[in-house]
Parts: sequence; structure tokens; C-alpha cells
Amino acid sequence: MKLQWKLALIVAFSTVISIVTVTYIVRFGLVANYKEEAKKDAHQKALLIRHGLLSVMMETNDYKKIEQAIQNLSHDQNFKLKMIRSEHVIKQHGMRRNETPEDEHEKLALKNGAVVELFTEDSYKIIYPFITDERCGACHVGLDDKPIPAGVVNGLATLTFDQTPAKARTSNLIHQITVSLVIVMTIVGFVLLAMAHKTVIKPIKAIAKTIIGFTEDEFDVNLPEYNTTEINIMADEVRRTANKLSEMKTQRENEINLERSRSEEIKKFVLSKAGELGLSGDVELSQVITKLSRVVDESDRASQMARSREFVLQEESRLEIPSDTSLITSISVYLAFVTASDIFKRRSMELVLEEALSNAIIHGNLDVPSDLKERDFDSFNDLIAARCLQEPYASRKVRISHSANRNSAVFVITDEGGGFDWRRRIAQDCDTDAGHGRGLLLMQALASELSFNEKGDEVTLTFDLETPEPYGAKTA
Repeated sequence: MKLQWKLALIVAFSTVISIVTVTYIVRFGLVANYKEEAKKDAHQKALLIRHGLLSVMMETNDYKKIEQAIQNLSHDQNFKLKMIRSEHVIKQHGMRRNETPEDEHEKLALKNGAVVELFTEDSYKIIYPFITDERCGACHVGLDDKPIPAGVVNGLATLTFDQTPAKARTSNLIHQITVSLVIVMTIVGFVLLAMAHKTVIKPIKAIAKTIIGFTEDEFDVNLPEYNTTEINIMADEVRRTANKLSEMKTQRENEINLERSRSEEIKKFVLSKAGELGLSGDVELSQVITKLSRVVDESDRASQMARSREFVLQEESRLEIPSDTSLITSISVYLAFVTASDIFKRRSMELVLEEALSNAIIHGNLDVPSDLKERDFDSFNDLIAARCLQEPYASRKVRISHSANRNSAVFVITDEGGGFDWRRRIAQDCDTDAGHGRGLLLMQALASELSFNEKGDEVTLTFDLETPEPYGAKTA
């Protein structure tokens, strides 16, 4: 779900909750208020009615006058009045209308003289007792026909006030407040959404679009300054990230161009030496170019090595390795790395050392004939694997001595095999139709000097570290 819809849902939910909560509070307050006001109004009217009736009763005992007084009091007043007489009053004056108590509240008030108040949904009832004082004995007598003493309940006045109009007015007011609240909260909600869209959603969408553009190498960031602190911090981070990625892209492009340039140089060199190496097919050319182009960005290390080599007077090392073909590449890379700082010379040196070590291990110590590779490649590899486990081949070693200074490097590689007629092999290698033996031509092309001992079990490779193209070895 998109951010703007989530915010819209949050605002809508908050608005609904606010409306419901405020409406409940307003309704509770208004209902409580109207009930309280209704009580006060009913109390005031009830006191007026009670005092009016008492006044009329004190002046006359004429029921018609009392009834007329009740009608006058109830004129334009929204209440009902019921008079209830005690037993001694009924005995003395008789029953005029239905003036007997109808419920337990009236009976209780008639008995103990307490004021009773009852509030229902639509009405408010007050039961007022008429209690005698010393004046009442002049007109009223008890059940024993003697003047009634003070403190006796003569009767009740039950006043029932209709609360329907007040309730309707309150409900109408609640409805009006609710509608107004809904309108106001809806407007507030839209205003909040508009503010959120301007201050949050729109900036975040712009930032997200910018970040997505990073995947397509689009690093031109056009984010303005935002008023919101947190959003502005995010925008600043995106700007910094874009600058870093742009720098990395430029650096990567420069490295690619540099590598492409180096690859072109290697390709031109290999093509210029193709005749000497006896390479005519595209596949053979590609294999040599691939080997020479095998690069993991070593420009920084090469630069540091170049500076260090200015102070090297002489380096020497001696290695002794078993007849394990898996070590050929590792040893070649190691020796070339500690010797040459120029990456192109280093790759050429690796290629020559690989060829020399392969000859020493495979053709020297393991005594595997070179022409077998062309005749039966699988048999060639099977024989190598078998002799790595057989004696006397398995225990034979290859010894490498290495010395270097600022100007040149010399590698002497000696095996424990039977040697070979290197003069005849070199002469045969000049025949480009031969399917094997081109490794010697490669070594001649890439090393400054190439020489063998008389037996042919030791080769000496010399590399010029100063001249730009130490190629075209002299063979001795």
C-alpha cells in the first residue's frame, strides 16, 4: 500500500474516533445538563404549586376553588397534578375523585411524609406531602374525630412534568453539534492530508524516485531544502550517497577504459607476435590474449611496488616444489608479483613461468611425452594423474632459484627428469604445422633471454625490467 493511502487511512480513522469520542462526551454532557436543568425547573414549579395550593386550602375548604387554583397554576405549564388524600381527610371530607395512592412511592410518601423524586426518559415526577402544623387542627380532624395534631400527613401532591420537549431540544442540539463536528473534522482531516502530502509524502516520493534512479546510474540529484528536519536529513544523506556513487561510477569507467586500453595493447602485441608463436587460429589467439589479460585491479599495488623497487639492490629466493600441476599457476603468479611492478611485464612473466614449470613437471619429472596431448588428450591427462602417484615420478622435485635487482630478473628452473634435446625441439618448433611444442616459441617471444643446460633438465629465463618491451629472447 502506498504511503499516501496509509496516511489517508490513519487520518480517516483518527477523524472517526475523534468524532465518536467528542459526540459521546457532548451527548453525555448535554443530557446530564438538561436533566439537571429539568430538575431545577420542576422543583421551582413544584414549590410554587405547593405553596399556591396551601394558600388556597388555608383560606377555604371549597374544592371548586382549589380545583380552579390548580387549573390556574397549570395554565401554560407542562405538568400534570394529582391530589391524594389521607384516610382521615377522606373520612372527614369524602372522596372527590381518584385520590388514593397508586404505587409504592406514593404510599411511602403518604406514610412517612418524605419528598420523592422520580426521573424517567420522558418525565420527572415529584411527590410532595402536605404535613399539618398547628393551624391545620382548626379544619381537619383525625380518625378519632379529634383535631389533627401537627406533623401528620394530610395528603400528597403528585406533579408529573413532561420532559419530551426538553429531550427533543437536547437531541436536536446534539444532532446539530454532531453534524458541525463531522464537517469541521472532515475539513481538518483534508487540511492535515494536504499538509502531510506537501511536507512528507511529496518529499519522500521525490527521495524514493532519486534512490530508484541510482539503479540506472542516474546520480544527478535535484532535491530542494525541506522545512522538516528529518526529511532534510534524509535528503542530505541521499545527496551524499549520490555524490559517492557518481565518484565510484567515474572511477569504474576510468578503470574500464584503462583495462580496455591495456587489453587492446595486449591484443596488438599478441597479433604482432602471432607469426613467431605459430598462432594462426582465432581460438589459439584468444587463449593467449585471455591469459595476458587476466587482471584483478592491481594498479595501486603496482604503483607502490614500482616505488619500492627503486631501492632494491638484490633479491634472491629458492623454492622446491613437488610434481603437482595444481601449483604451476600459484608459483608463477607469486614469482612474477614479487619481481615485476609493471602489470604488463608481470603478466608476460607469469605466462613464461607457467610454461617453464609445466615443462619441468609434466615433461621432465613425470616424463609425459608432449605429442601425446595432440594424439589423445584424455590419455594425456590420465597419464599425468597416474604418474603423480607412481614412483619414481611422484617423489621428484622441481627447484627454482630466483634473483632480481632494479634492472633484471633471472629464474633458473631445474627438474629431476631425464632431460631433452632442446636444440632439436626448437628446430622442430619452427615447423608451424606441428601440433605441439609451441611453448618454447612463447617463452622465446616473451623472455629477454632463454637458455638450457646441456642435458636439458634446467632452463634459465632472464627478464629485462627496465626496457618497455623485453621480448624476443636469444636462445643459448
